Amino acid sequence: MKKGVRELKRNMKRKKIVMICIIFATLMLSACSSLPLGFLSGNYAKPGEEHFMEIKVALETHDGDKLKSMFSSEALSESSDIDDGIKSVLDIPWENVSFKKNSIVESIYTHYGYKTVELSCHYIITTDKGTYVIYFYDHTIDTKYPDKVGIYSIQIVDESTMKNWGTFGRRAGVHLN
Repeated sequence: MKKGVRELKRNMKRKKIVMICIIFATLMLSACSSLPLGFLSGNYAKPGEEHFMEIKVALETHDGDKLKSMFSSEALSESSDIDDGIKSVLDIPWENVSFKKNSIVESIYTHYGYKTVELSCHYIITTDKGTYVIYFYDHTIDTKYPDKVGIYSIQIVDESTMKNWGTFGRRAGVHLN
């Protein structure tokens, strides 16, 4: 008799654990669009890494047209000095470049069926002439405003001035500090 009661209690405990797991999984999956978890919401940082490689190649080859083509329509219309910014960045000698990814921050928004994914990317680039920090702000998905898709801002800061620089701002275009 005691054996049957113990077995019944053990089965009840297992059922509680299974129910808790089911409830937890249901809550996680129903809220996955608002979570920045790669395994649930998708790997949205990958386009940021790809865009950085394109930026790196454009800098190394001094291809201003390629760099400009990566910008969103919105950024091109908002920036009054994008060509000057690109020219000043391409004046830096970009030979023998090595780089290190410092961070990519994903911001994922869903609202009334629209989806927006924004990336804030931060890389450290070392050349023969110095070390630079490159920040860029990238809209990889925007189903409501497709003109926003693309790079919005690239900011390059010389490491020697980094301590006096401040914070990365989201100004359209290319900026060298």
